Amino acid sequence: MKRVFPVFCVLLLSSCAIQQPSGWATGKIYTIPESEMAQYQERFNQPTNQKKKPAQSASKKARRDGAGGGLSVAGKTIPSTTNGQTVQWQFTDDKVTMIGGERMLHGDYEQRGKNLYFNFTGKKSTAVYDGNKITFAEKKRPAADYTKYQKPYADDCVQHDAYYRCWNIYVPDNLDGAAPLLLDMHGFGGNPERQRMLTGFDRLADEEKFIVVWPLGMNSSWNAGPLCCGHSVKDNVDDVGFLRKMIARVSGEQNIDQRRIYVTGLSNGSGMSQRFANEASDLVAATASLALYLLVPKSDIYSPVPMLEIHGTKDSVVNFEGAGAFPGAMKNLETWAEMNQCSGEPVESWREGPHHALTYENCQQGAEVTLVIINEGGHVIYPSRGSRINTTAMAWDFMKRFSK
Repeated sequence: MKRVFPVFCVLLLSSCAIQQPSGWATGKIYTIPESEMAQYQERFNQPTNQKKKPAQSASKKARRDGAGGGLSVAGKTIPSTTNGQTVQWQFTDDKVTMIGGERMLHGDYEQRGKNLYFNFTGKKSTAVYDGNKITFAEKKRPAADYTKYQKPYADDCVQHDAYYRCWNIYVPDNLDGAAPLLLDMHGFGGNPERQRMLTGFDRLADEEKFIVVWPLGMNSSWNAGPLCCGHSVKDNVDDVGFLRKMIARVSGEQNIDQRRIYVTGLSNGSGMSQRFANEASDLVAATASLALYLLVPKSDIYSPVPMLEIHGTKDSVVNFEGAGAFPGAMKNLETWAEMNQCSGEPVESWREGPHHALTYENCQQGAEVTLVIINEGGHVIYPSRGSRINTTAMAWDFMKRFSK
């Protein structure tokens, strides 16, 4: 593993000085000024100049919609059982806290008669309250549909395991020589178009001169490991094999710097990024992703790969502390530090206000392992979704420093 060093030659007694690498965030400010947020949110069709109606408290809504007669949940602690697990729900007028197992989630709710509508950082669900307990509506997963992969789609495809596996690609104008390649993988239920709008890596590619591909997971999911996600796990889809073929195809059609192939992704795509870095460490120079962990054991052929994971402390989809078999952000940091044979303790490598990063710097083959902790951050922490921290630029700044 090599770091990419900027070289500055100074005409002093015919000497040339090489600037040694500093920390990945040294001198960087990732907080986006309020005046610039509109340009990021506009990309995801979220205009910031619309005035919102003042929110009405849930208790007023409940009374308006006939939730009286003892059915109002405001001020109560109520149990429910979901998938065999009993949890407690603590309600105020418009906020709810769920406590159960190893998880504690905070969100908003509305009550309309017996119906409860929950919103945990964008993850919505519906339940019914009968005066004693809360019952959630049964969710049925759509059946897997593989017929749509029987012919090509998107910008380019390869055939893999009898199906067409495809992706979209962005190649900046005026590339000079071999360019780095970045794989940007969507979350569970997502797609390449949505991921492109979320991350904005195409705009950054124009500035930094790298090529981006957005692959599509079958049935909008990736096989990141036994815990996640969807039909790709259930049907044991070979996504690692597909991504290897995709890189080979793109490398045959574009002038790719084979020493600088990077992977990133969101949620399920983050787990897939880390799995691919683990199982294709011969290809991947570095990975930096958001909101999920490595969910498979260390590969027998693994060699150290720099890894950065960004996680919000209020992520209600993938808990920061971990839940059930999910390891948690700190445990994931330690797992990668062990895989990369890092020594010593992690140091604080970046801080802006309440947000900070922990980095293992002394690792084999020059690798580093970093966890970026976004205080009060939710699950989708991109500027396009209102994050004041430019996680897109942060991920790229970490990865681009490394080459094979």
